[in-house]
Amino acid sequence: YKDVGISGAKNEVEERPMFAEMFEDMVKGHVDSVFAIDQSRIERNSRVWQLFVYAVTTNDCNYYEGGDLVDFEDPQTKFITGVISLANELYAAITGQKVKSANRRNALKGKGHGEPPYGYKKDDEGYLIIDEEFAPYVREIFQWSLDGIGTYTIAKKLIENGAPTKSSLYGDKSIVRKDKYTGREIKYPRKNVKWRGNVVHGMLTNPVYKGERHYADVVAKIDKIVSIEMWDLVSKNLEKNKKNVGPKTKFNYLINGIVFCAECGSEYRGKIKASGRNTTYYCKGKSQGKSCDLKRG
Repeated sequence: YKDVGISGAKNEVEERPMFAEMFEDMVKGHVDSVFAIDQSRIERNSRVWQLFVYAVTTNDCNYYEGGDLVDFEDPQTKFITGVISLANELYAAITGQKVKSANRRNALKGKGHGEPPYGYKKDDEGYLIIDEEFAPYVREIFQWSLDGIGTYTIAKKLIENGAPTKSSLYGDKSIVRKDKYTGREIKYPRKNVKWRGNVVHGMLTNPVYKGERHYADVVAKIDKIVSIEMWDLVSKNLEKNKKNVGPKTKFNYLINGIVFCAECGSEYRGKIKASGRNTTYYCKGKSQGKSCDLKRG
């Protein structure tokens, strides 16, 4: 059970999906032993540790740390592991504070943390600078929006023009998403990710493109890709168009995540036709970069 990329300092077991799955398997009697390199791999939260100890002792499980059996029936062991848990929690809290403080200081200087926004890159010292290879696409997106073209149409134009997405820069790496209908984790190659309307909208509303790098209470000035005037006009148009859109209709597709394509193995998903008269199910293979010629049904 691996919670990759999820902090052990989470306060709720449910916030760590694979850890929660292990708990369920322990209760069901499917697990008789739990192995960890050390206690910090199990948790960095004293509340979660208490729940874990309770789950081990009440479900006839053994817990091995670094290969050695831990005896929770021994009062001294229970006390020492409890103190270690508090130390783990303190370490996680202090580390989190240091990271936030460092990110804030960097933001004040105009430095970025994490992946830079589309159209920007980091220089050797970590400062955000304009990436002239991708900045023209950003300017084009803003101009199209200013011309009255909607975000989903802009996404379609970008795909037709072969504009690279941010995800295309990551080669064979994959994005892992949980299917909201079935709960299954599905891997999508990042190089196959297409432009989407919500991504375009997120870019159009991001003040970084008018030269404002926001982080918590910090606003740092960086090089702008579009003028402040253009950004403000686009923002006003988006707000006006938002007010003119009626309530979004919700549809329940009963066989989403259940039916699969016979040709490429991808899922079939429900979609409303543009006419709004009926619904169809379509194969997601093409959107994932697979070759599939089956028609919608």
